[in-house]
Amino acid sequence: MDKKDINYLRDLAISLEGSKPKLAYELMSMALKYRPSGPLLQRKKKEYKGRFYNKVLTARNDGKGERVNAIINGVLLSEQKNKEFLFSWNTESPANKNIFLDLDAKVPDFFGEKFIENHYIKFEKLSFYLLYNENVAECEVVSGDTYFPGVEDDSSENAINIIPSQVTNLNIDYSEAINKVFSERYLSLLKNYQSSFDYLGIHYRGGDVIYGKHRHNKHAIGNKSAALSMVEKVIMDNQNKKIILFGTPFGDTLDELQYLEKKYRNVTLSMNLASDDYDYLIQDCMMMSACNKLVGMSGTGVIRLARKFNTKLNVEYFSDIFKSDILYELLLSGVKNAEYNLFQRSYHAIRALSMSEVDAEYLLHKIHEFDPDNKLEWYKK
Repeated sequence: MDKKDINYLRDLAISLEGSKPKLAYELMSMALKYRPSGPLLQRKKKEYKGRFYNKVLTARNDGKGERVNAIINGVLLSEQKNKEFLFSWNTESPANKNIFLDLDAKVPDFFGEKFIENHYIKFEKLSFYLLYNENVAECEVVSGDTYFPGVEDDSSENAINIIPSQVTNLNIDYSEAINKVFSERYLSLLKNYQSSFDYLGIHYRGGDVIYGKHRHNKHAIGNKSAALSMVEKVIMDNQNKKIILFGTPFGDTLDELQYLEKKYRNVTLSMNLASDDYDYLIQDCMMMSACNKLVGMSGTGVIRLARKFNTKLNVEYFSDIFKSDILYELLLSGVKNAEYNLFQRSYHAIRALSMSEVDAEYLLHKIHEFDPDNKLEWYKK
């Protein structure tokens, strides 16, 4: 390749480095192949490579639990693959306007000071780094489901930037990563809970799945939140045990938690044991990890985090407790239960409708009666 062609590749790469960095990197690599001693080509390739390679990145925009799950996994991945780990805490993403997330831009104090110093950067700096198969490193959009500790990535270039997922692998010992991520103050709290807790835990999420934006979409029929009747049935079947309830601690869900505490003598709420001096959600997850057994839904970040704190935690999912015919009748009873608020009754109808079309006309009528604004985005007639 002659000098003119090499210069053309170089100049084209530079012109594309902002809009198409992957192509710019490939063009600069090609030019360098034919002019290996070119200082500008070497410098530019190194600059581009610094954006694509040897980083583990996360900047999720969902709830606090899933963010922390990904951060812990990121620490593990960085050690496994000898990459630098970087995280950002918050962006101006519309997802952060969800009142149920209880987040602000300040990096929480449950992280250790040294951990923040070594690994936190602002999102505008984090977005300098790129995923080789993406235009930008929007780590909160690409949740990293392909990668998690214990499973090797299948990329042709093991050095490319990767994003940790939020999953929990029960074959992994998370204790070393947890010790790096959390402050001594929170590690002491975890140790205290795990040495002195004697409860059956039940996680009833409620929140945005029943009362917020997710009631319109597939999350309403997924594995995020139990219906209130399901929680009551587990309580009634365990009246000889001390039960601690976990859930969204404000709004209608708080009212429901207090309703259950008042109705059942063996029930206490996690908020009654929590301290204002510590982050509420992290306390919840630590308490969950210390329960004799924890009942909940399989798709929640808090249970994933609790299982990182204690991989031997005995977890039973609501889906394993109820046979489908029994659950369906339980949900129908919840639709008719006048003690429940209208959104809760609508949620019962939604979950019943997702199980069977037998009573579809009745259930659709009830959903529109109780929650006329519900878009039922998941439902196809």
